[in-house]
Amino acid sequence: MEKIILEENWANFLGFETIDKEGKRHNDLLVVRGNGKLRLEDDGIHFTRMVPEKSFFIPASKIKRVEISSSHNGKWVLFPIVLKIYYEEESEIKVFGIMVRWKRRKLWKEKIENLMQK
Repeated sequence: MEKIILEENWANFLGFETIDKEGKRHNDLLVVRGNGKLRLEDDGIHFTRMVPEKSFFIPASKIKRVEISSSHNGKWVLFPIVLKIYYEEESEIKVFGIMVRWKRRKLWKEKIENLMQK
């Protein structure tokens, strides 16, 4: 079993953006957004959406960068609480967007960046 570094029980999944080979960003507006459990483990990022139930995994070795934003995939929020996690998938860059609690957004970013350096 992998070691849990950080956990958020009520994260809000905003879907994926894709950046193609030419650097053009594409939104997936038909995505099913939803609340779920976000975990940072020493092997990567795990998210389980509650309804409809679905699990996502981003291996630590594929993560390229992380940033904090106030928008993702066509959705805007008042405060910058969206973690945008950029990672490689085949010949594209995917951007996983998830909202976390305001007080923990910088901690999440820092812990993910620490994992990237291992």
